Amino acid sequence: MALMGHIYRQCRQVRIWLGCDDSQCDLKRSSCPTSNTDHSLRKADPFELLRILANPGSVCEGLCSNADKFNTMWQGFLAIEQSSWWTRIWTAQEAVLPWEGVFYFDRWTISRRDLNMCGWNYLRPCPLMAQCCQHAISRLPDTARTTLDGFCSIVQSFDDTRIFHPGKDRNVPHDLQSVHIRFGYRACSDPRDKVYGLLGIAEDRLLRADYQLSKEKVFFLATYRMLCSAGGSLKNLTGHQYGPAPGKLASWVRDFDAPSDRMDADITWERYYYLISRTYDASRGHKSSHILLGTLPRSAGGTAQVGLRVVARRVGKVAKVSSEAQTCNSHKDAGTQKHVFKQWVLQALDWGDSDIAAFLDLPDSAQKKSSNLMGFWHTILGGKDIPARFEGFIEAYFNHIPPTTMHWLKLFLAWLTDEDGTLKSELYHYIRLMTHGRCYFNTEDNGQGLCYPHARIGDEVWVLDGGNVPFILRSTYLGSKERNTSRPMGTHEFGSNERVGTPLTRKLRHLLSASHLKLSRALHHGYAVGYYQLIGDCYFDGYMYGAAVRDSQIHAQSIVLV
Repeated sequence: MALMGHIYRQCRQVRIWLGCDDSQCDLKRSSCPTSNTDHSLRKADPFELLRILANPGSVCEGLCSNADKFNTMWQGFLAIEQSSWWTRIWTAQEAVLPWEGVFYFDRWTISRRDLNMCGWNYLRPCPLMAQCCQHAISRLPDTARTTLDGFCSIVQSFDDTRIFHPGKDRNVPHDLQSVHIRFGYRACSDPRDKVYGLLGIAEDRLLRADYQLSKEKVFFLATYRMLCSAGGSLKNLTGHQYGPAPGKLASWVRDFDAPSDRMDADITWERYYYLISRTYDASRGHKSSHILLGTLPRSAGGTAQVGLRVVARRVGKVAKVSSEAQTCNSHKDAGTQKHVFKQWVLQALDWGDSDIAAFLDLPDSAQKKSSNLMGFWHTILGGKDIPARFEGFIEAYFNHIPPTTMHWLKLFLAWLTDEDGTLKSELYHYIRLMTHGRCYFNTEDNGQGLCYPHARIGDEVWVLDGGNVPFILRSTYLGSKERNTSRPMGTHEFGSNERVGTPLTRKLRHLLSASHLKLSRALHHGYAVGYYQLIGDCYFDGYMYGAAVRDSQIHAQSIVLV
């Protein structure tokens, strides 16, 4: 298994078997000498619908065929779509790494290029696709659209992962974090394969499959490896897979096997891309110089704990958290989504339906005077339309509210009070991107933000050096024995198979330097170093563009994440 990534990268063409229909499989019938198969019953090409979508010029004619013809194509497509190949984690590298690929179902085939074109044309129609063709797609039944949405999203994830060199049909390696976001929802029998099954795509030579290690140690080593390779960034600590849990070595270790589905993966990927594009810069460019620490088990027979020393700035304390998280899976869930958003509006503004209606009846000049409302709206949109130069100068910004923001706000509030209304797709996209899987929270000083559901009252909001976004942390207590045994350590103590002289081991030797030992002595003597559990990253309005670093009243502190 350790060599599969290398084998696929050297492969000129891969042939991928998706299976066949047992009741009609030509290959099975031909292998039976007594078969009296009526070849007139041979089924139609199961890839026909995908071929039509791959060719912009044939979409209109192909999809507007008679009902019987479309039903035949649809049944063939379902046979393809329901293959277990699309759900397994080890199969992702087959579609991503080789130069070329051919998919087989029974005796029928389709090239990987055509399959990629199908995904692109369906999800992002190109200029060559006529309006009538786009209209034909929009007229597909809802169930068909939902199924095609999911299938084409999977197909496109393969193509997105293949970042080509100019003029060369060759992919560039990705880091483990981005690859796991893309494919980590796929199934495997061993949870350690949530890491090992993706190493071929990530092409991380410092991590090797070792099934002698426990799941907890594998997840720890993979998380710390991501941190060390991120160049002082904490982007690898973002996402819903973090937080305290039984058996974990630390709250900041990624739960690679946390439950998720394709929809979660799509939204998380776009949110992650939004993050790494430096849309936000909460720590104002400060790099993380984290230090790895180890302690004895917290209880007899317990698991050893590992800590991560970071530099941080406290910017708020959670006072309220919404009881429900938002789940923006589709417009079909509009009723549930509206209910959750109404609860958020009630928490933020103490508004009901009548208050919303009264606000919409006000003249534009009066609407803009509600700073609390605009802060709520900034939060829901993740700061969209907020010029960074105005961040931290809210009063000035309210006099320069971009017209689009106010227009979108009116559409959103009108949608909340209209049972049958729908949101403009562009607006829905941004709201979905920022709010899916999150709760709304307030801090004690009336701050507003979005967090993951396991946050609770009393948690604190911190800006960590190296973090593009703030984090929710939970204060925790370490006894004197644990504090006294905290010490700098290397990953080899957890069974890491890193080779001496590699960049990672050089990094670890650097972390065991004098400054590292100085922290160890501070911990030993009980100096004021706080201990916190990482709950997750968050959006915290007003602190996304370096305000915490610029504020001379907010002091940097050395804390330890455990």
